Amino acid sequence: MKDKVRDLAGKAFLVLISILLALAVAETAARVLIGKNKTDRRSFEPYFASGDVVFARSRSELVKAKGGPESYGYTKSVGVYFHTPNTPATVFDRSNFLFEHSHSRYDSHQVDEIARSKPDSIRIFVVGGSAAQGLGASGKDTTWHAILEGKLREALNYKDIYVFNAAMGSFVTTQERIGYDVAVAPRNPDLTLILNGFNDLYLPVIFGTRPGDPYQTGLRYYQILNPSTGSWLEERSYLFHYFYYRLVYKKLTDNTNQTLSDTATAATLSEGIGNVYNENVQYLINRGAKDSPVLVFLQPWRDLARVANSHRPRSRHYGFYQNTSNRFRDRFKKETRFVDISSSLSSAEGEMCFVDYVHFNDTGHKIVADVIFPHVLREAERIYSKKTTSSSR
Repeated sequence: MKDKVRDLAGKAFLVLISILLALAVAETAARVLIGKNKTDRRSFEPYFASGDVVFARSRSELVKAKGGPESYGYTKSVGVYFHTPNTPATVFDRSNFLFEHSHSRYDSHQVDEIARSKPDSIRIFVVGGSAAQGLGASGKDTTWHAILEGKLREALNYKDIYVFNAAMGSFVTTQERIGYDVAVAPRNPDLTLILNGFNDLYLPVIFGTRPGDPYQTGLRYYQILNPSTGSWLEERSYLFHYFYYRLVYKKLTDNTNQTLSDTATAATLSEGIGNVYNENVQYLINRGAKDSPVLVFLQPWRDLARVANSHRPRSRHYGFYQNTSNRFRDRFKKETRFVDISSSLSSAEGEMCFVDYVHFNDTGHKIVADVIFPHVLREAERIYSKKTTSSSR
């Protein structure tokens, strides 16, 4: 009997060793072949909830990422982070990162230096999501806002015109509203341009968030309120991380299908998206004073171009998105500072100007700049006339 027990124990031990070795091999392969998303993304932002596309970051990665607690002077203690005031805080501290993304041509220090040293310059700010940032362009100088800056300088024969980019990938209008109030308005802009619409339409549907909430909200709630063994493993194992997020995205897809398959739920969601977008955009337009207006441009996305060219949309939920975007258009059809340019890339040529579902290539950026240009030029001419008249007195 003892021999049988010993034999079974030995076999069980060998099976356990085999399983552990197999897991070790699988984990090593995952680290080599799969890896984690190690791109240079920002940490959790207390004011904005997100500072870029950071959905799949674990809690430990968020702490270590650029813009984490230590970068703002917080030190970890028992149960809390304490702030140590090494330098005086300013209103801009939490928002300066908006000028420091991959397609920004002026960081926050340059923006402020230009305002100080060139008081007669025309300073235009850009707010919005990743399309406003310029993602999809081959470089900083081929973005729509860089092209727009050059066109304005040429048209007015005035070199001191600057287009500063304070947009941030994944932002919805609630975040744009905060960004405008804490990063743009205190800098006394001459004009603010907002290119948006897509994120407010798509992100609540895809990620199951309340309209107007940053799209990682559900994940952050779960990470903060439900720490678990699974979270511990996900942070340390590439293999577990891979399968964990496959499960997460499957749950998100199932939720999207369930939400939009129920007519009443879909209608409530559509109305909510329209309400939040319209209220935030109206607020931003109203915040723009007579001498510092805010112009909002409803952006193009690929499915609009595909349908315009008699192609099937990529998204199975295109009808929902189109119906919801019509709520935007209907609300602002008499608002002169809201400009619908969503069809600007809907020609056969325009359809080829997307690098994915929403971001445009260099040709697309040029077309968007050309479409926006006359609207901005009218305002720039007024600003230029006022500044040159007052400086000549």
